[in-house]
Amino acid sequence: MAYDTSYVGQVTITRKVFSQLDKYLEKNPQLAVAKTRLNNESWDVKDDKAEKSMQASFFKCSGMDVQSIRPSCLGLAVAPTHPKTTEEWLSCFQKPVSRTNPPLTLLLDIDKTVMISGMEPVGRFKNKIELDLLFYDCHWQTDTFYYDRKAILAATQGQVKGHNVVILTWGTYELKELLPLFKLHLLTVDKRSFYNNESMFGYDTKKGFIECHREEFDKSCLLIDDDESNQASNIHFLHCTDHSFPLY
Repeated sequence: MAYDTSYVGQVTITRKVFSQLDKYLEKNPQLAVAKTRLNNESWDVKDDKAEKSMQASFFKCSGMDVQSIRPSCLGLAVAPTHPKTTEEWLSCFQKPVSRTNPPLTLLLDIDKTVMISGMEPVGRFKNKIELDLLFYDCHWQTDTFYYDRKAILAATQGQVKGHNVVILTWGTYELKELLPLFKLHLLTVDKRSFYNNESMFGYDTKKGFIECHREEFDKSCLLIDDDESNQASNIHFLHCTDHSFPLY
């Protein structure tokens, strides 16, 4: 194949090397190469071990030090891998998004996870806020809640680092009802990142909704919820209680 000569630092990668790489990829289907393009376009590689394998192939084909060249230098796009455990997810969520740390999505429940309704603080729910709620008979009523300030700030910190925060509540709250709480802690939530009972209409459980929307929710997501029955197979999950919250 007629590749242009490319450069990595002071090292010249020749057409011969690219030709040998083509043969290497053809003989190694486990790399799951989706397509090969010429010149300045890229290989799309899906296997999570592809980068090391391709580094080894460059080393074998060109005789160069494997540390001197990386696939990204030649436009080789390696699909990011998702955290395999909740511990790994939490560690990555606390770090800024980068080439080696792709954005994650925190799925956050509301009731008994972020706040509780009541006249007195309970456990970690120590901060008071009054929210205006719209009821089905179309009247507004001010209700008193106690919320976990540290929990919301932990979510905000993840968002500041480039990660995503999505509200996933089985309650009937409207986004506009909860916005005062989110804005108070600089947490950005909009219609695209807010799911309530109405959004999940037609599903018996939150778990069912998540598992039927695998294109949206995968192992880059972690749900924090007080209800363990909401744990779905396609995402990470951590349980919280009145006295414990996983992000701090």
